[in-house]
Amino acid sequence: MEKEKIIKIVDEVKSSLDTSVFAEEERKGSIGCNQFRELSSICRRAECYEEVEMLVKYNEAKAEVRNNEGQSWRKKMKNGRTLAACIIDGMQRIKNESGEDCLKDLCLYFGYLYWTARIFAADNKENQSSGQNYHNFKGGNQGAGRNFNNKNGYNGRR
Repeated sequence: MEKEKIIKIVDEVKSSLDTSVFAEEERKGSIGCNQFRELSSICRRAECYEEVEMLVKYNEAKAEVRNNEGQSWRKKMKNGRTLAACIIDGMQRIKNESGEDCLKDLCLYFGYLYWTARIFAADNKENQSSGQNYHNFKGGNQGAGRNFNNKNGYNGRR
């Protein structure tokens, strides 16, 4: 399968995701980006597609058993399905279109998801910190660690 096709599948999966669930490190209600990197690594060692799909379903079930509806793998996405279901949809498309190199292509799929999740996590972190700065702003020439040096009082840095 061509890498461009895998990236297109990642983009389609990405469009259904609630990006707020991604964090640089796993915390309550989030999924750590490294989980995708680990899944990519697992694809290199797996003997069949079903092993990888079973692991994703296990992660979703683990959240359910812990009564964590809406947490990480069980969190509902934009399309009303869980994160795990959205990820598995992409996996199944790759399996159906891939042929013999299914696990190699899944390795790339999870690698691209890892990169995507890192971007989302960085954006979430930046939005969170800029939101805190905005809410902490007191007015005048001081506030939330901002540098005020242009005619409007703000230099554009966050």
